[in-house]
This record gives sequence, structure tokens and C-alpha cells, in this order.
Amino acid sequence: ILIVTSTTNIDLNSFNNVSTYVIGVERGCLHLIDKKIRIDLAIGDFDKVDDAELNVIKEYANKIEI
Repeated sequence: ILIVTSTTNIDLNSFNNVSTYVIGVERGCLHLIDKKIRIDLAIGDFDKVDDAELNVIKEYANKIEI
């Protein structure tokens, strides 16, 4: 399981496979999207993202829990 909560300098490409369950939290989702890392679950109250960013997250993530 990989949980991303914010922007990081860590190379996440090794986690971009079907063996790793990827969870994006709040703005961490946007970092995953930017790095083209799939998101199995996006989670948070998303009060730190605007409506346009939230729509992008909803389209990209396999599942979202608000």
C-alpha cells in the first residue's frame, strides 16, 4: 500500500503497478495525477482543493471517498 498526502521528491514510479494499492489523500491526489501514478482510492474532505481540481480527481481515481 502506498499513501500519498502531499507533493514529494520520492520517485513513485516503482509503485505504479497492479501489486500496489495506491491511496491519495487531499492534495496528494494531485501529485499522483501529475506524476501519472494511478489512484485506487482518493480520500479526504477535499477542503484544500478547488472544484476544478476535485473534478479532475474524481475522473482519475478508481474510487473516491469524501
